[in-house]
Amino acid sequence: MKFKYFLFVLLCLSPGFVKTMHESLEKDKENTHDCSDCCKQRMELLNICSKGNLNNVENMLQNFSKPINPMTLSGGLAGTIIGQKESPDANSGRPSIIETLIKYGADVNHVDKETGYAPLHYAGKIAEQTGEMNVLESLLEHEANPHNRGEAPFTPFEWAALIAFCEIMGLQHGVVPLPGVVPLPAEVRQSLDSCSRKMKGQDILKIYQKYTAKNPMQAMKEGAESSRKYELTQALKDVQISAQKH
Repeated sequence: MKFKYFLFVLLCLSPGFVKTMHESLEKDKENTHDCSDCCKQRMELLNICSKGNLNNVENMLQNFSKPINPMTLSGGLAGTIIGQKESPDANSGRPSIIETLIKYGADVNHVDKETGYAPLHYAGKIAEQTGEMNVLESLLEHEANPHNRGEAPFTPFEWAALIAFCEIMGLQHGVVPLPGVVPLPAEVRQSLDSCSRKMKGQDILKIYQKYTAKNPMQAMKEGAESSRKYELTQALKDVQISAQKH
């Protein structure tokens, strides 16, 4: 036992081992620094993109170190979409910003780890609230996938199909179930009720149908089933977390 301990001490004191450990520590410092810089750049780009000024976005991208981290560009893409609601006066420039971000390497199908949403999820939500469809169409033109579920309970196409159907039928979702569809979670029914009152779902669905041949009724049923599974999965996670605490 003492001999093994002696060998370990010798190994630790050897120049090669010390050099390797030093290099490893320096690399960790660089990675931490790079991560900090990446987060800072991402927040800056998100803020600039949300304001809808193409020149400012291009200037910032040109001044970033290359290659630009994909997460940074995804942050800019999210900022462009979110800003559609916050700065509607600059909406006309947003498709150009999306094109610029894609040119630099932004992924139009990137899934946000925190929310589980892809860019089309965000764009669809904003389109429901504001009626502005230009960012939604721009993402689809650049091959954003309307069937990308990410970690969300619905794909963007499924959600649009559900809203459009509720608008057409004029259903009160808290009382009348959707025909041929499994019962929706209460939270989903409330959200559908709110969204369908704005009467934007049919317009959104028409845009999606330019880019997919999937049957909206089938998509609606699949979305309802997925939301039920999602609700059960989340409930199970909550139980597990509660059990771990106790």
